[in-house]
Amino acid sequence: MTEPAPVRDPDEQGFVERDGVRVAWQRFGDGEPTLVLLPAWSIVPSRVWKAQVPYLARHFRVVTFDGRGSGASDRPRVAAAYSYREFVADALAVMDASATDRAVLGAFSRGAQWALPLAAEHGERVLGAAFVASLLPLTPWPPLETVMRTFEEPSAARRALASAAALRISLPLLARSATMRHFARRINFFEGVTKYNVHYWRRDYRGFLEWFVGSLAGSEAHSTRQIETGMEWGLQTDPETLADAWRGERLAPDEARRLCAQVRCPVRVVHGTHDLNCPLEWAQELARLTGGRLLELEGGDHLIAVRRPVAVNLALRQLVEEVAPEAPVAGRALGP
Repeated sequence: MTEPAPVRDPDEQGFVERDGVRVAWQRFGDGEPTLVLLPAWSIVPSRVWKAQVPYLARHFRVVTFDGRGSGASDRPRVAAAYSYREFVADALAVMDASATDRAVLGAFSRGAQWALPLAAEHGERVLGAAFVASLLPLTPWPPLETVMRTFEEPSAARRALASAAALRISLPLLARSATMRHFARRINFFEGVTKYNVHYWRRDYRGFLEWFVGSLAGSEAHSTRQIETGMEWGLQTDPETLADAWRGERLAPDEARRLCAQVRCPVRVVHGTHDLNCPLEWAQELARLTGGRLLELEGGDHLIAVRRPVAVNLALRQLVEEVAPEAPVAGRALGP
């Protein structure tokens, strides 16, 4: 099934180039202030915000860009090109190219890795920050830690041993973490360690996408359309590009905590209680460390931006109206 055409075409689009890598950006609407909806992991293009852009652009100015490795942007073949620092620099370059002095940031999943340094270290450019299903490992989570250790491991036997060790480490979490209990009921961790592996991607990239989008990310009932769209997006890139994007430098927990303490702008954190990719505990800790407001979407999975668009859209709009009360829509009842 082919993804439907966008509801709204961009009013302006272009490219920025840094160190030979071209990044495609789009601008929708002319209202103020501006929202910059940041890219996620390179497994999806900026179309991941397709349920937000048409609504928000009716009220505000919205800027998106395809993260390097996705969409119309270049796909450099070196892991260093996918460091979180490169995405931060891309975001600043896109803001400059689109004449955006200051903006409210929207981050989905791994996009939190770019939004947090932007808000902490470039506060003069950031009015507020919304973190949706954020991938910021601020508390221990053995499934992610194990996948990071075994991603390059060619031996199935050694991956199986690592996953068994992770299960033992996870046992104490079962008593105090509803997220871990839900994860244990829904995910075959041995299968996950097998498929979240670069050697498996090279053999059966589609098989990985089917597991990742259909089980780990899209676990909420009646998500067939969202899962099909996620597959279509994932197939727009290739396993070697995605592997480099996975290897790219990410924020270490201690560094993320340090950055959280530096954030001075208003923060919203929106997270599904059944997110198997990014546990709810990460969102709770992010809200606590930044003094942000947390919205927990009961039963929501990792795909809440496309699965629960109304709740996400209203959270973004409320944040904008808080930081920019002079905006033309301020004072109106929230709605369409």
